[in-house]
Amino acid sequence: MKKNAKNVLFAAVFFLAHRTEARWMTNAESDIAVQSRVQLHVEEDGRMRTETVTSIRVLNETGRARVGTLRFNYGPKNESLKVVGARTQNGADVFKVGASEVVDTEILATENGFDQSRQVVISFPQVRVGSVLSFETKEDVHKPFIEGQASARFFVGKYDLEEKVDYEITSVRRLFLEVNDPEGRLVVEKNEKEKNYRYAVHLKAPFVRRAVDEVRANVEERHLTWFVFSTARTYAALFGGLADRYEDLLKAPLPARFQALVEVARKEKTPIEKINSVASNLAGVVRYMGDWRAVDGGFVPRTMKLIAETQSGDCKDMSLVTAKMLRALGFDATIGLTIRGTPARSLPSVPYLVFNHAIVAVHVDGRDLWVDPTNFQSFADGVPEDIGGRDALVMKTTELAMRPIAYTPPTANSEVVKVDLHFLADRRRREKTAIDFTGSKAFPYVGNELRFSRAQIEESTLAGNMPIADLIHSEFGPWSLKSRIVGPVHLDFRVERRFHPLETSRGLALEFRPPANVGDLDKVDRAHRVSAIGFGPPSTAETTVELENVEMLGDRLGSCVVRSPWLDYEFTLTKKPLRVTRRLTVKTDKISREEVNSPEFGAFEDEVRKCGNAKYLIYRQVR
Repeated sequence: MKKNAKNVLFAAVFFLAHRTEARWMTNAESDIAVQSRVQLHVEEDGRMRTETVTSIRVLNETGRARVGTLRFNYGPKNESLKVVGARTQNGADVFKVGASEVVDTEILATENGFDQSRQVVISFPQVRVGSVLSFETKEDVHKPFIEGQASARFFVGKYDLEEKVDYEITSVRRLFLEVNDPEGRLVVEKNEKEKNYRYAVHLKAPFVRRAVDEVRANVEERHLTWFVFSTARTYAALFGGLADRYEDLLKAPLPARFQALVEVARKEKTPIEKINSVASNLAGVVRYMGDWRAVDGGFVPRTMKLIAETQSGDCKDMSLVTAKMLRALGFDATIGLTIRGTPARSLPSVPYLVFNHAIVAVHVDGRDLWVDPTNFQSFADGVPEDIGGRDALVMKTTELAMRPIAYTPPTANSEVVKVDLHFLADRRRREKTAIDFTGSKAFPYVGNELRFSRAQIEESTLAGNMPIADLIHSEFGPWSLKSRIVGPVHLDFRVERRFHPLETSRGLALEFRPPANVGDLDKVDRAHRVSAIGFGPPSTAETTVELENVEMLGDRLGSCVVRSPWLDYEFTLTKKPLRVTRRLTVKTDKISREEVNSPEFGAFEDEVRKCGNAKYLIYRQVR
């Protein structure tokens, strides 16, 4: 009795320690507190001058680790960045940052295609909890990233506590301003006079917006506080000058190295096969990198001749060459600009330099295909997760247009797993498993044999399907992952392994857990949820487990179905043969916060909790 009581107590303590509190972080929980004053001036030709004074108060050890060293990136071809002064204050003691603690250095590599090639690093001395770190910077955009244009976006209270914020923007030309202030946190002032335009934004009171303990958190920018200014009213107006530059580069002759790839692709039969041939073979010739020196602010590719000579390039280089090769094959292909990364980000109405990635838009048979030649894999008839569900600005000189990068239907992205179980003596079992992937589900596996050994791939596959320590023997059927082109992937293997069934008062049991997308919905705190629920690309998944030499005890394991606008889930049990099937269809990449708070989602969540919980099959082994 005492032992049981102890277990109950432990379970209660464990639950309290791991319970989730979906909500916004409070001011008192922040790592740092920030105060800033920004003065920004825009010239007629788009040049900008910015002076910033910032102080950061360290509130805990996490904050101390985060801000003891600060880094600022800039592109020297277009801008300069200077640290005017920096210091640490601990009570009455002030420690100035010496010249040796401010380093301006090259960045060895960048994560996005529009290169930022230098970094200023400030290392503060004597940093402890309670320290106030202060610094002043001056930044000059001496050559606008896009000729004659200026723009910027500022978030307020995003992730860190901001106690005081003052922005003052002056300009000799009129600016377009968009303010997103869902909670009324800002005071905005406008004073527009010819050649003397002034805009000011002040924070009313300290606040922070960081989601705490949100399962599958996707904080949508429309729920955050920010403002944008721009010299242009539309994205077409802001980026329009680039379209002519791109077309001029596309008029150059295609280097022989790339023309040879065109001739290879010309032999393919269908448009999809031709496009995949171009993209996959280009990836084998040109090495993707993002750390070469930017051309005219990072939005203009290098020449095709130089790309061919170096056999390396960033996203805009590879998109330029891809578009040229596809045009040589007769395709309507154009460079497009978008925002790479997950989750997908939305665009404000007033434009700014938000795009960080170049891709190729190909219009084929009445639909848009999106080709990202920087990927290791070629996926002409699908959409990778890091560019799907957002917009792209297609850079046609005749008509710059924003087009949606729509995901392919869920059925195009599938995972089907079939497992046959045969139970042996001594807590061992044989398993025959077949796995089939298509579309985005196949994407992570395609071409892996070009990067890893066959042994590594097989070991990784087994580890993803069972506790590897229980493995006794394994044998794979024939497979190949040498192609870079995304297509159906099939893996099958037989294993003998140890297993550890659950022991219950009614007999041995097998546990069947729901897919993560379904199981996580049981953890959503609707009453306090502040972000959307992120799912990833629309897809389908089906897992079937057939048990060969056991019989089910009792009849409590029932079939059930859940339908919704967001996802469908089905759990099916058949007794002859004894088979368990789980089917999931994810219809959308996210469920918005407003949808989460709706009665429809509440009813859906109740059904998920009934059908989507773990289920246990009580069984008896038969000879």
